[in-house]
Amino acid sequence: MATTPTTGTPAPECRPPTRQPFRSQIGPPLRRSTIRLNEVMSFAYETFVSNKVRFALTALGMVIGTASLILVVTIGMTGKQYVQRLIQSIGANMIYVEYSGGAQRITASAADPLTVDDVRAVQEQVPSVSYASPLIVLSERIAAGSGKEKDITVMGAAPEYQRVRNLIVLSGRFFDGEDSTSRNKVGVLTQKMAEELYGSVDAAVGQVIKLNGLPFTVVGTFKEGVDTFGQSEVQDYTMVIPPR
Repeated sequence: MATTPTTGTPAPECRPPTRQPFRSQIGPPLRRSTIRLNEVMSFAYETFVSNKVRFALTALGMVIGTASLILVVTIGMTGKQYVQRLIQSIGANMIYVEYSGGAQRITASAADPLTVDDVRAVQEQVPSVSYASPLIVLSERIAAGSGKEKDITVMGAAPEYQRVRNLIVLSGRFFDGEDSTSRNKVGVLTQKMAEELYGSVDAAVGQVIKLNGLPFTVVGTFKEGVDTFGQSEVQDYTMVIPPR
């Protein structure tokens, strides 16, 4: 049987989907990056040429900022090391032991102060203690010449006191164990006291100072390892003698 096609809208033509051409994933990105870098460099150069003063000020600000940061960090570290050295000079591992009798009681109780034997016991029984010295601080008035008198601090201490407090001998010597054992009447003066009384630290060596009527010969002068500004037991006018 023959059929006749009907007239109307023709059917759409079926075509296969178009495929995108394959592109390499390596070449184009690198090329775009190179182009962008060239654009950035070109823009920077044009900006530099057109605004040289602004460019110079920006670069100068970066240099100053970086230098300031480095300087602040350096000063901070240097200051920290300086403070640590000061603390070590004063005595970072130094311990003070002091007797305190407390308040008065109704019942009579004898005082039990620390003695030289206690110091010896510490040296013998506590191996972690490198140096130990008893210390007693008194006040005295001495003749300062031309009919004048001066109030000074007199400290009784062992020869180890020099190492305990890191004292620096400026002239003469510090009294030793023989002076302490023999009860020699010798002593050492602070630098300021020696210079005010005798003019210099060297002139003070060999001078005689009377304490409570007893003559003491000055065998040396000293100063603290670091200036404590009068906040330690060593004052400006101090004389150290062996304990008696």
